[in-house]
Amino acid sequence: MSPKTKVAIIVAASFASLVCAAIAYRSFVLLPSLEAAVLNQLKDPESAQFKDLRYVGNWTKFGGMLCGKVNAKNELGGYAGFSRFWVLGESAFVDHQDGTYVSSDDPCAEFETKGKWWWLRW
Repeated sequence: MSPKTKVAIIVAASFASLVCAAIAYRSFVLLPSLEAAVLNQLKDPESAQFKDLRYVGNWTKFGGMLCGKVNAKNELGGYAGFSRFWVLGESAFVDHQDGTYVSSDDPCAEFETKGKWWWLRW
């Protein structure tokens, strides 16, 4: 095996390891910490169901925004239906059906177009 081939294999393996580490960080560290901010806003956080998750921005907790929909049980014990949410840093905002935090725009789309590091979207 030539030295160039060995270097190419080492570079490819290093790149693959970096990609795997980034995916693991996103899945097991970044997203759960951002979802925890949403759970703090809910009446029954243990019943939370997330869908349509989208993370825009750079790869840090304070450099990006998590958007999606969450459904959880209300005070009567029934599911209230999916509501939009977005998390920026440690601040979470949930569109509740009682009119709190209702917004007609899409904050993730605005952050995506105006935020720096847009090319590192996931």
